[in-house]
Amino acid sequence: MQATTHRVPGSDGLELNLLEWSSEGTPLLLVHGFSNEAHIWDDFVPTVAPFYRVLALDLRGHGESDWHPDAAYEYDDHVGDLERVLEHLGIDRVVLVAHSLGGRVSMLFAGRHPEKLAGLVIVDSAPEHDVRGSTRISLDTAQNRDPSFASVAEYEQMLVHAYPAATSGAIRRMAQHGLKERDDGRLILKMDPAMRGLGGGPEPGARGQGGRQATTKREMAARRDLLRVQEVELEPSRSVDAERQADRGDRRACRSG
Repeated sequence: MQATTHRVPGSDGLELNLLEWSSEGTPLLLVHGFSNEAHIWDDFVPTVAPFYRVLALDLRGHGESDWHPDAAYEYDDHVGDLERVLEHLGIDRVVLVAHSLGGRVSMLFAGRHPEKLAGLVIVDSAPEHDVRGSTRISLDTAQNRDPSFASVAEYEQMLVHAYPAATSGAIRRMAQHGLKERDDGRLILKMDPAMRGLGGGPEPGARGQGGRQATTKREMAARRDLLRVQEVELEPSRSVDAERQADRGDRRACRSG
């Protein structure tokens, strides 16, 4: 399927790249992970396009979206972009399907705007990190903060190592859409090197002279909201279990009587 490309406003005056594959149905916005871009969803789109208005966003600093001059890549910044994009498109309710970094951003958005969600699908992400994963990503990016490649094939080999379960076709598309040519003819990632300097993306750090914590009060409140939702979802199952145990006890009492 071929996508239509749009330039849409993000927060902070940035312009973001948005792909649109279908225009009818409930809006479904795909949000990629760290170091990816919107075409990462190409294989998935044909499955849902007949039923949803399918869109995919290049997060700031990724793909064809603008890079922020002051490296504003905190979670709050990405959430602000989602808010601005949906407002610009006139979308009141949306299904968010999000991976990794995009998943964290989407969970925070959901905590702030539950009324705007028609659905939320999270892939390879959670309210809290497994430190082993974030450490691995940090080490990988620290070894080469601004990689360049002599050919697309060279980058494909790197992707095969990073995504061992991906098909060869998916690897080719990721390489095709994830690179651009530098002035000296070498190929570089369509990603702001400042993002790689943040330690791999899962926990963007402080920036600026004074810095600021990535986990802001708003983010903490959103995480508390998520935990409350999880508790509410768990309560009915515990009640049902208790009722079943009581019922079994009643039946045993009847048989013994």
